[in-house]
Amino acid sequence: MSRYLSIKRVVALVMSLVLLSGLLAVTGTVAYAKQDNSYNRVVNFIYAMGIMKEDEDTGVFWGDTPVKRAEIAEILCNMHRINATKNETPMFSDVGDENRAFVETAVRNGFMSGAGNGEFRPKDYVTNEQLVKIFVSVLGGGAMAENMGGYPAGYITMGRKLGLLKNLNGVMTAPAKRIDVANIIYDAMHADMYEMVAISEEDTTYATVDGKTFLKETLDIYSVRGIIEANAVTSLNRPGGQIEGTVKIDGIIYEDKNGLAEDYLGCDVVVYAKEKDGVYTIIYIEEGKNHNQITIEDINITGTDEKEVKYYDENDREQKMTVSAVADMIYNGVAVSFDENRMDVDCGRITLIDNTGDKVADVISITEFKTYVVDRVLRDEEAISMRYNENALSVRDTSCSVYKNGERVTLDDISDGDVILVAVSENETDVKAVRIEASNVAVVGKIENLSSKSGRRYATVSGKKYQVSPYCEKLETAQYIEKMEVGDSGQFYLDSRGVIVNYDANAFSGNVAYLIQSTVKEEGFSSSLAIKLYTSKGEIQILTADSKVRVNDANMKVENIIKSDEIMTKLKTPQLVLYQEKDGVLKEIVFAADGYDANRFSLDKTGTLPCNYSSVIDNKYNVTSDTIVFYVPNTTEASSNYQDIINNTAYYTIYSGSRYVSTMSYRLNMYDIMPDGKVTYIVEKYDPEWATPTSGSQYLAVMGVGEGVDSDGNTVKMIYGINESAKEVSFTTKLSDALMDSSLMREPKQGDIIQYVTDYQGNIRRIKIQHNIDSDVYYTATKTDPNDNNQLKVYGEAVNNNGTKIPIVSKNVWENMTPNDTDMLISNTGTAVLEYDSDRETFNKISFSDILRGDKIFATVNSGNKTRMLVVYK
Repeated sequence: MSRYLSIKRVVALVMSLVLLSGLLAVTGTVAYAKQDNSYNRVVNFIYAMGIMKEDEDTGVFWGDTPVKRAEIAEILCNMHRINATKNETPMFSDVGDENRAFVETAVRNGFMSGAGNGEFRPKDYVTNEQLVKIFVSVLGGGAMAENMGGYPAGYITMGRKLGLLKNLNGVMTAPAKRIDVANIIYDAMHADMYEMVAISEEDTTYATVDGKTFLKETLDIYSVRGIIEANAVTSLNRPGGQIEGTVKIDGIIYEDKNGLAEDYLGCDVVVYAKEKDGVYTIIYIEEGKNHNQITIEDINITGTDEKEVKYYDENDREQKMTVSAVADMIYNGVAVSFDENRMDVDCGRITLIDNTGDKVADVISITEFKTYVVDRVLRDEEAISMRYNENALSVRDTSCSVYKNGERVTLDDISDGDVILVAVSENETDVKAVRIEASNVAVVGKIENLSSKSGRRYATVSGKKYQVSPYCEKLETAQYIEKMEVGDSGQFYLDSRGVIVNYDANAFSGNVAYLIQSTVKEEGFSSSLAIKLYTSKGEIQILTADSKVRVNDANMKVENIIKSDEIMTKLKTPQLVLYQEKDGVLKEIVFAADGYDANRFSLDKTGTLPCNYSSVIDNKYNVTSDTIVFYVPNTTEASSNYQDIINNTAYYTIYSGSRYVSTMSYRLNMYDIMPDGKVTYIVEKYDPEWATPTSGSQYLAVMGVGEGVDSDGNTVKMIYGINESAKEVSFTTKLSDALMDSSLMREPKQGDIIQYVTDYQGNIRRIKIQHNIDSDVYYTATKTDPNDNNQLKVYGEAVNNNGTKIPIVSKNVWENMTPNDTDMLISNTGTAVLEYDSDRETFNKISFSDILRGDKIFATVNSGNKTRMLVVYK
């Protein structure tokens, strides 16, 4: 059984800071390096306060990375909430434009100084002793440090007095690591500041002032520690809460407009707040130092009673936590009387809150869900209707919190078909609490195994094991969905916990497209990314990248994607990809794994492969009408027509696998080959500039070239004539040079015989003039296709006609000719015969028997000497 323990560390990173005293807005999720785990509390704080950002080289916090002087300058400006500006004239010769504002502002305000000789040395690493000096000065201890011996010893002594060195590790002369900087910032912002308290002729006295911290004096931020005893819905020991958007801590009401305290009811926390007109507004929350909060999913709970909860941890070992005899119980967001029976959770989780560090739960918060599949959101009614005949859910007059894929959203963000878990409080008289966790996550694959254990059902899909929700089993029993069987393929919809809830055996396997091009655009100090795709709908689509994009299962910021040579190489390499988008914004892109992988999207086979029989490629790969074939141009930026080609859908085609013909070979990239050999996707490339018609291309007796109108009403070039079946046909072309013969360097004209290639829309791509109406020269049997000895053409005179065969000689007919003088023997195979009337400038249909000795004839035959086109020129 796959078990996991979720240690809940809810950190509010999206706050109203930007609205309060010009604090920096912070978005996104912090990415921590492994060695930073013990410092998350500190790192979360400095990120949330907008003081530090990810390392510019790695894109994550990565605590062991040393810090450059330029970054310290930016940190100091952020700490003091100073709007960084540049001097009219650069202050230092070695500071680039991207760092000038922060560096010059830091120096201008006395936070840092230059390195001499007009240099700042922005890329030099800051040492630990330099770091201590900077922050001792920030806290007003510079004068005392100078009296104690100055730099570095005096500042180190003062740093120790101020508590700045308690979490500072390493040699003082060594470069400061990012986690050391984070720790000293945190300690500096919370430490009591030094100020001058007395002055005399002999001495000046400095001392710390209790409660006068950098946070309060410089940023006007108050910090208060206590237990959140009530929110808008409930108190810890009774239903009924406070005013909407508020919480109570130690009897004091705090505004919580952004719901930062939503998941902290009953928790010992440190609250950071701004005060205005006697009203305190929360801008950030962190857990108290002794606070320990463990959230256990139902699958990991092994036993519960009024004294303890047993569960499996992340290492699959059984653990237990004692429950206090006076523990408070919260059920679906509202206080209830303690009842151990409520801890028997079928679908949900238990959160155990220990506020004293004694490993005894002081508060038990239970969230028990019901599962649904959304039919549609009734926004005017503030309700959700369900797909499978269940009662609608109304959230009007409730305290409703909505999450989707782990992020706080609104009801408007829920979509048709989403899986939702709903927890509703039981109270009837006060405001109900409703929590909705929505998911639109789905996996595509094949069921390889079905199993059961401990009363739970599991399905292994494409190599990964998933729990199957009892709700899914209910849908199967009611025949709303097909019963899952080993070997079935489809789309499996997951709830927010990763459990299979719904199954669609006929679902499309996701968005697949041919990646044409990726471009990076510089916009001031930032860059944007756009990708151009040819989709499975036969359309060219341009998507802009979101601020974060999921790339092969990893969330990445766009700036880090652009910095990654590996990813940018992939983005600039035309290939098949999977993707997700919303309203033209790229959310996710998946590149194919290299080599056969039954469990992943993969490029499984590439090369020139023969179609041996019945659409079986290379004797083992099966292509069918379900196989999606992307027929795309093979071109590079070096081509003079590159932009015209990649932006024109006429150069792209979507075929099915039935396009492949036995005995022919094709240059293919084959993706997602199933274990039974079936190919899901194929990319077939062709040269768009030299796509010469082959022996298999159709013939046309040209009647004229002119202008026409396509289905969109656009004026286009048109060619018309009579085909091999003696039917009048016409074709348009979207390409300026499609009708230009590369050998004769002219377009076809009346009386020419051509071969042509069209796209899937029937537009001409390329032609080859096989008989030139202007030529007076007879020619012997020659190949129409240099690569095919069986496709021949001839132009000459008929020797005789016995009704079944006509010998043709590539010269004037003379008396006493013998069979040895014949250049080609044309058989009567029922193919229509055309006669070109130059006076009337038209082709007429005649019979084989109408051909007479001495008639000038153009003929083409294929293997077996079967006539394809026969034209008589009188």
